[in-house]
Amino acid sequence: MAMERKQNDTVTCDIADHLTVIAVKENGWSKEFNLVSWNGQQPPKFDIREWSPDHTKMSKGITLYDYEMRKICNAYMKFCNARTVSEGRNNRNAAAEAGMRAGEEAAKQQEEAEREDFAGAEMKAGQEAAIQRQEAEKEDFDEAKIQHESADTEASPEAFS
Repeated sequence: MAMERKQNDTVTCDIADHLTVIAVKENGWSKEFNLVSWNGQQPPKFDIREWSPDHTKMSKGITLYDYEMRKICNAYMKFCNARTVSEGRNNRNAAAEAGMRAGEEAAKQQEEAEREDFAGAEMKAGQEAAIQRQEAEKEDFDEAKIQHESADTEASPEAFS
């Protein structure tokens, strides 16, 4: 059954408890969350709407009974918990991926270090072989020199005198 309101009927509201200011616009109007008693009805209801700076004017808003507010709060908490769990999973997955990337990078670095060690060992072995060849060539040269000198000594004219 619809009720008709006469033009001279006034709506009264009493802010029983100012809970919080949600936001303030540049023009000074503020979106507020309050407990408001409309037309003297008790208990006051939860109310979200914008108010002029002096609270003499208001915008359209939403008024909620206690049980409606509980449902909204419960839905919001479920949403927040689900998001937190999801973010936790995402953070764990991201951490696992980062760990895998770090592990792969460490393996690449280890492989590179091993290659450098092997190359260094090959270079060292090559240097040692070159030194051994140089020493062997020097020994051969010294031996050839000694043999040449002895041959010169045996063939010298003094040896025949």
